[in-house]
Amino acid sequence: MLNKHIVPAGIVACVGIFIWAFLSGREQLSVSPKAPSIDIQSVNVTPSVTELTPKPSKVTTPPVDSNANDNQAVKDIKAIGWPYKGTVLPTSCFSTEWISSDNYKEYAEQFGITDFDNFTTNMGQYLGREITNLKRIPAWGETISLVRSLSSCATELQQPELKDGYVSYDEDYSYRVVGNIPVESCNDLAPHLSNNCSEAFVVQLNSFGGSIGVIKQYYAYGLFDLPELGPSIVPLRNLGSLDRSLSFVDEQRDTQQECLVDGEVITITGTIGLETFAGPPNYSSIENGDEELKYWILTSNETYQCGYGRSFESGELIPMNGTFRRFQIVDQGGQLAQLAETKGSDVSITGDLMDGHTGYHNTAFLLIAKEYGRAEAEN
Repeated sequence: MLNKHIVPAGIVACVGIFIWAFLSGREQLSVSPKAPSIDIQSVNVTPSVTELTPKPSKVTTPPVDSNANDNQAVKDIKAIGWPYKGTVLPTSCFSTEWISSDNYKEYAEQFGITDFDNFTTNMGQYLGREITNLKRIPAWGETISLVRSLSSCATELQQPELKDGYVSYDEDYSYRVVGNIPVESCNDLAPHLSNNCSEAFVVQLNSFGGSIGVIKQYYAYGLFDLPELGPSIVPLRNLGSLDRSLSFVDEQRDTQQECLVDGEVITITGTIGLETFAGPPNYSSIENGDEELKYWILTSNETYQCGYGRSFESGELIPMNGTFRRFQIVDQGGQLAQLAETKGSDVSITGDLMDGHTGYHNTAFLLIAKEYGRAEAEN
């Protein structure tokens, strides 16, 4: 008969394992104060060089989004991702301040930046001035970067999952565009980069922070064509919260526009002219025998920063690259005579947008005209 005072061997073993695991866990939680942290946005979908570094030297409270309604409507944009080559950019193209701030501290130390708080908020002001090297810099046996070249972060693009209003490539990282920024404002936010900004957006980035939950960060970024790096995503300003991001976008409303979207009605003001294009059979050269075709082209007074076509098969919106200012007119109303009378002067044309998709379409978007009028003269 088993003595009730004798503890079974299995229980002893279990207790021993528990004590060993507890002590091991305590040892693993011991972190050197010099050890850098992990850049929560540095994990590429198909990484060529990672910025995974040892465990963080400290854990601080991440920025708190003061707006409890995370699904608040965003301003002046209908897409949720940054358009690029028929898809959208991955999260690896957007650098952020680490939770420990070690990456920004390293930049401040290497480039002699003394106003650290201003630097972490208005980093675009320092790029090209104090920070003269925009390429990756050495740190802790690895390399880190604030500027992300598209040649490294967007090399093998995949179609992302669109989930709950966010672009998601995996369970840990997602983002959405909150609003677009005029090119002029983009250049003002990074004034030492030679006015090379071609487009800019405010972006919300989410990352899963383990026990601290989802970390939300809000930044303004610009696309710049930089020497030695080529097209690159540049961080411009840390906006801190959704409320401040929306307020920042609102401040730009006087000059910014919404994206062009296939099938939507829009009024565009500009000048018109009759232009000649190569038609069939090859749509490439009249001199080499292609038919000569003439179309009315409306050149907008403003440049549109983003646009979306539509898939014939699924009806889904597809990001289109570049900026948009020229629109081929489809004159279904038979009002070419009115167009001719206003040639070279400002006109206002309302119609349906259609993305160009055949050899007869000579601009990225066509405008199927419904209403014509002269633009009102400014006082």
